[in-house]
Amino acid sequence: MSGPDLRHFLVMCTTLNNEQRKILGSVLCEPPHQSCQLYKRLEQNFSAHPRCQHCHREDVRKYGCQSNRQRY
Repeated sequence: MSGPDLRHFLVMCTTLNNEQRKILGSVLCEPPHQSCQLYKRLEQNFSAHPRCQHCHREDVRKYGCQSNRQRY
């Protein structure tokens, strides 16, 4: 997912209702499957452009692991 695609995805997420957000959150929190391209693409995009999802700072640091995924 490239920058413009990711921005479009994030904008679309703001239009979800609470139930849809809950479903999306549960899917994204599941351990990734090897065949799941979404996780691979999200991780590649973050690796290329690391940024805090809350404050958008680019000064991120590793902060342990959860469910076999790196936290920042």
